[in-house]
Amino acid sequence: MENEQDRRRADTHDRIELRSDKVRHIIGTRPPAAVRYGTLIVLAVMTLIIIAAAIIPYSPDGTTLLQRLLP
Repeated sequence: MENEQDRRRADTHDRIELRSDKVRHIIGTRPPAAVRYGTLIVLAVMTLIIIAAAIIPYSPDGTTLLQRLLP
């Protein structure tokens, strides 16, 4: 009997919200620098992929993927 009551108390304790509104606001916001640098990293990777498609030969005849895609 006591084990079940202890389990219920533990479950209730786990569900109680222990953070204030200020702490939840700080945790919920994304740092602007992370968003900015994340965007720059994605753009840099996409640019490198496009450059690689323009330079690296795609087929045995020496044409690149970009040459095949653009008429």
